[in-house]
Amino acid sequence: MQKRYEENTSLGNWVAKQREEYKKYRKGGKGAMTEERIAKLEKVGFTWSLVAKRTPCLSWDGRYVSFFGARTDNQSSTHTCIIL
Repeated sequence: MQKRYEENTSLGNWVAKQREEYKKYRKGGKGAMTEERIAKLEKVGFTWSLVAKRTPCLSWDGRYVSFFGARTDNQSSTHTCIIL
């Protein structure tokens, strides 16, 4: 649920606050979050982060194979341009 949940903005604000309190709790700070609240929220499937979990990083060799495997046959075998 987004903070700007237009159907019920107070609920969206509450959800955002729970996430903030959870972050604070995880860092050892004082706040309203408790183990009991965490357990209750997790029991109903509360999502602590809206950011998707990243896939594990490939090794250098894995990235090399991915990069060169993506090249097309008409590209020069000696030059590759990467735009960042």
